[in-house]
Amino acid sequence: MESEYSFLLSDVYSPRPIIDRFGNIIACLLGRPDDDSYVVNCTNAFDAILEVGDEATFKKSQKCHKRGNFPAVNVGFIHGQGTLRPTYLVLGKLQPFMDRLLANKLVRRIMGFQSGILRIWVPKLYAYGKNVIKTVSDKMGLRQNFDCSIFPCVVFNFGRNVWTWLHQDLMNLAWFWCIITALGDFDVEHGGHLIMWEAKLVVEFPHGASIAIPSATFTHSNIPVREGECRTSGGLARWVDNGCRTEKEIKAEDKKAYEEMQKKKAGRWAWGMGFWSKLSDIVGTE
Repeated sequence: MESEYSFLLSDVYSPRPIIDRFGNIIACLLGRPDDDSYVVNCTNAFDAILEVGDEATFKKSQKCHKRGNFPAVNVGFIHGQGTLRPTYLVLGKLQPFMDRLLANKLVRRIMGFQSGILRIWVPKLYAYGKNVIKTVSDKMGLRQNFDCSIFPCVVFNFGRNVWTWLHQDLMNLAWFWCIITALGDFDVEHGGHLIMWEAKLVVEFPHGASIAIPSATFTHSNIPVREGECRTSGGLARWVDNGCRTEKEIKAEDKKAYEEMQKKKAGRWAWGMGFWSKLSDIVGTE
C-alpha cells in the first residue's frame, strides 16, 4: 500500500480539500473547530451514544450489514425502495433511544458544525440540499432531525470497536457529500484511518474531526473507530426535482415530461457536479 496510496496526516484546525484533475473539490477533510469546548462536547456526545448503545436492543440486520459488524441505525426520512412518498424510517422499539440522541445538545452541536462547514466549502451544494429538505418538509409535513442541519438522515454507529468494511452508500445522492465524524478514545496515529479506495488516500481521522465525501461514489472503509454519518437520500432529491412526483406518476400524467426526464438522466451526473466548488471559488484568485 505504501507505494500506491498517499497518506494524509491530520491537522484538525486546517481543513484540507481534495481536488480532482478538473479542479473540482470532490471531498474535504473538515477538521474541527479551534475550540477546546468542542472536543469536550464530542467526548461527552461519544459517552451519550455509548450509553444508548448499551441500553438498546438491536435486530440482527442492524448488527451485521454492508458497512460492518456493529449496530448501526439510520434515523430520519427517505424516499426509495418502493415508497410512494418521502416517509420516516420506522424504528419501532428503538425510537425512544434515538429520540434521546436527537434531543441531545451535544449531538446537535456536532450536526450544526457539519452543515455550517458544508455551507462554506460547497455553497451551491448546500443551497441545493437545503431546498430539497425544505420542500420535502413543507409538502409532507416531515420534521427534520435537527433544525441546524440540512441532512434528512443521520446514521448512529454503536459499539466500542467500530470499523467499516469496504462499501458505498448507494441510496445516497451520488454527488452529494456525506459527512462522517469520528468519535472515541483512540491513538490517531495507530488506528481509525479513513481509506478512500478510488482516490488511493489513507487519512488520519482523529476524535471530533469530520470528513466530507460523496459516499455513494467513493468506496470507503476504516480501521477501528466509531463514526456518525449524515447523508442525503438520492430518492428525496429526485422526488423534488421531479416536481414532488414519482417517475410512475410523471409517466402517467405527462408522457412528454417523462420522455424529457429520461433524456436528462444521462447528463445528471455532470449536472450534479456543477454544484461542487472549485478551489478558486473558495479562496479567490490574485
